Amino acid sequence: MILNKEIINRLNDVIVEKNLSDYSIAEGTGIHATTIMRYKTGKSKRADDLKIEAIAKFLNINRDWLITGEGDKATNEEKNIDNYIDPGKYDAMLDAML
Repeated sequence: MILNKEIINRLNDVIVEKNLSDYSIAEGTGIHATTIMRYKTGKSKRADDLKIEAIAKFLNINRDWLITGEGDKATNEEKNIDNYIDPGKYDAMLDAML
């Protein structure tokens, strides 16, 4: 896959947003930190699809959004976390139904 400026910008924006280092991403993905740095700076013009998939999964973002900028940024897992119901509210809802 060719890494264009838009992909690099989206990748960097998410990394900054999540306050992550190259080393933490490397640890979480098994991809060497130097490779992460080369992707972020544009020094690598190509990226392995599996590595992009691993990075997207680690960052909890939609791979297709990372590549194209289209669709939802968040993965289904992240959406599920955002829609999580607090247990206290859940208990109150159950009590109200009974």
